[in-house]
Amino acid sequence: MKKLIAVVVHCFICCAKAYLIHIVYASSSNKYHIAGLTASVKSIVVNSKNTSRLVFHIFEVEKDVLHLDSLKLFVSQRNSTIIRHIFSNEEVLDYINIHLQSHKSVRRLLEPANYVRYIIAQKLAGIDKCLYLDTDTVIVGDINPFMDARTTEKVISAFPREKQTLPLSTYTTLRDLGINVADPQPSFNARIVTQKFRNFD
Repeated sequence: MKKLIAVVVHCFICCAKAYLIHIVYASSSNKYHIAGLTASVKSIVVNSKNTSRLVFHIFEVEKDVLHLDSLKLFVSQRNSTIIRHIFSNEEVLDYINIHLQSHKSVRRLLEPANYVRYIIAQKLAGIDKCLYLDTDTVIVGDINPFMDARTTEKVISAFPREKQTLPLSTYTTLRDLGINVADPQPSFNARIVTQKFRNFD
């Protein structure tokens, strides 16, 4: 009888985990990032037909604590959940290209929050899959059927890029200088990505 109870409890836990939809963000305390994060989370909640499934994981750098009281209240009043995760600069340091420091136009890419996507699997152990979103992403439909349809066993799924992503003027200048700036094919939009943790090794 104890074995049967243990199996039932295990099945219940697994079903509960699969039922929840985990959405991951990373943000600094920059007011524009916070505004984007707030708009993105609210867009998901407002358009979701089943808000109780939604679990928002928000990663913030230690010593750069975000003020999210009003967002937490909004989410909790609609039966969704926010879980905050603190990470250190050291945890993402290996992924940051320090040579970006000398390039003013892309210096923003030195922000540690940009590299949380590389440590999500370690930080969210026990979760089957998640949707990673940049903070400036607004969702205009119900996320429930979208995530339910992500049944692939692939580790990562994302939206493909089918066009040149550089501005035409930049592309032309670089091409004229003899620099190959063709986008690798296939490539994808790294701002909207689902990750299947179960298959990470």
